[in-house]
Amino acid sequence: VTAVLLTALTLRLSIWQFDRAEQKRALENAAVTAMNAAPLSLRETNQIMPFQRVVLTGEYLPQQEILLDNRVHQKRAGYHVITPFRLADGGAVMINRGWLAGDGSRRAPAVPAAAAGTVTVQGIFYPDSAAAYRLSDEAASGQVRQYLDLTAYAAESGLALLSLVLIRADSRTDEGADGLVPAALRTDYKSRQRTIYAWQWLSFCLLTIVFYVLLVFKKR
Repeated sequence: VTAVLLTALTLRLSIWQFDRAEQKRALENAAVTAMNAAPLSLRETNQIMPFQRVVLTGEYLPQQEILLDNRVHQKRAGYHVITPFRLADGGAVMINRGWLAGDGSRRAPAVPAAAAGTVTVQGIFYPDSAAAYRLSDEAASGQVRQYLDLTAYAAESGLALLSLVLIRADSRTDEGADGLVPAALRTDYKSRQRTIYAWQWLSFCLLTIVFYVLLVFKKR
């Protein structure tokens, strides 16, 4: 009975992990496809998809800029510089202009100024993962924050944010000249890791069968 239960359980877990791996792989392929597509303007699409490359024209609002703390680049701690970007129609998006090294103190570092006036920015929409750094509600206030809650920030700032996503400014635009390191864009949903887990559970399933057969023959 124990062998049957273990075999059924480990086989079910293996199938589940294979299914999860396939789902993650589909997300990775969709992200790569979206990133490789030609950039669109917001006027050309009614739905903003994750990892979609877009072109925006508007102006930065540096007075409402925030810094996300504890962001690491090449083993160095620093900040992600998040600057609101107002569009001509009055809407706004939050742009991750890039990574800025910290100076080891608790003081906010001097941030390179964003381009002034009306500018055109090419970037990629992507889901905000900052909530993973959430420690408390107090960590989402002030200029230096641990994470950014876009819904709360829209209410706080009065900006008409278009979507609950961020835009990463592309290094091929004016952002490459302001001293900030373009934020890393991760499209890995860990499908390979899920596949490894699936094979591990399948191995446990086969080992259970093998041990059961060996014990039966040993008793005989």
